[in-house]
Amino acid sequence: MNTPELLFSVFIGIAAVQLLYWLLIFPRFSFKKPHETQRADLLPPVSVIVVGRNEAENFKKYLPTILHQDYPNFEVIAVNDMSSDDSIDVLEEMQKEHDHLRIVRVPENDHFWHGKKYGLALGIKAAQNEHLLLTDADCYPSSPDWIREMISGFMGGKEIVLGYGDVIKTKGVVNALSRFETVQTALQYFAWNFWGMPYMGVGRNLAYRKSLWFEQNGFIKHIHVPSGDDDLFVNSAAKRGKVGVVAKDTAHTLTESKETWKEWITQKRRHFSTSTLYKPHHKFVLATFAASIFWFWFFFAMALPFVDEFHMYIMLGVVGLRTIAQWVVGFTTSRFLGNADLVLLWPVYEMIWVLTGGYLLILNKVLGTSKKWK
Repeated sequence: MNTPELLFSVFIGIAAVQLLYWLLIFPRFSFKKPHETQRADLLPPVSVIVVGRNEAENFKKYLPTILHQDYPNFEVIAVNDMSSDDSIDVLEEMQKEHDHLRIVRVPENDHFWHGKKYGLALGIKAAQNEHLLLTDADCYPSSPDWIREMISGFMGGKEIVLGYGDVIKTKGVVNALSRFETVQTALQYFAWNFWGMPYMGVGRNLAYRKSLWFEQNGFIKHIHVPSGDDDLFVNSAAKRGKVGVVAKDTAHTLTESKETWKEWITQKRRHFSTSTLYKPHHKFVLATFAASIFWFWFFFAMALPFVDEFHMYIMLGVVGLRTIAQWVVGFTTSRFLGNADLVLLWPVYEMIWVLTGGYLLILNKVLGTSKKWK
């Protein structure tokens, strides 16, 4: 086999991996029918838990959108995690008007746990209900039906419900990349759940049973990691067939994106630090997808100048088929996740996403990761 034939063969092999994802794996989610909303008389009591450190302004802006949800029976547990601002004053003032708001304080002397997990653990232990719904202090629900929609995901004996945490659309490249990364990540963990391989969720919009948390001994399996209260918990606790997905636009949470490259890179470094602790087969599947994107374009560029006309048309056809598949999956996925404006430039965004991911993995390896939460 000469060099052009070898390059062409390698390209086709990698293209087959990519087409497997875009023609088989991802459509399992993108063509899915929306879940049904549970009847009001069957909705269980819910504890919504929000943990914040120095989040006074966000508590003022966003907590009322949770307190005013259209749901028959729920409590909101706001965990003030050793804040040095006036968070506790804001929460206590709100509590006067909302008797279903409960405040949990993390004592100042409890420094032996770094990260969000200790505050979240105190909130979970204080919860009065079996069904827990988690979000962050800098997030707000997309509709008054957020709790109702997310809790409907427990139908059929589910133990965990994966939701979608969207990013508010603004101007700029950082915002576009942040939204793309959010959509791409959600597309993967939603789709793989339908293939029987739940591997992560996001703490901005995640629900699970309190009894499951205790069965897992809380966060003890990854207590040494500052982050991972969401994805590492799901990665270790999720069972095949026991994880529901709720992606309707009325069940999203929304947050602002980082404004600068430095802030975005810092956030992504923290996220990447937990993915190295996933189960081996999860890491293999995720790494294969990301790496195959890079090598797909690498071998396309390497082989195209050397192959004959017949093989060139095959290569261009494969690229065209993959691009069309991305557009179809992207636009069908936007029924649930929005951000349709990103779809046409999907191949460009994905290459930036892959290159950035490789850079962050190397950076984390060399510099290590932060041991603090905020």
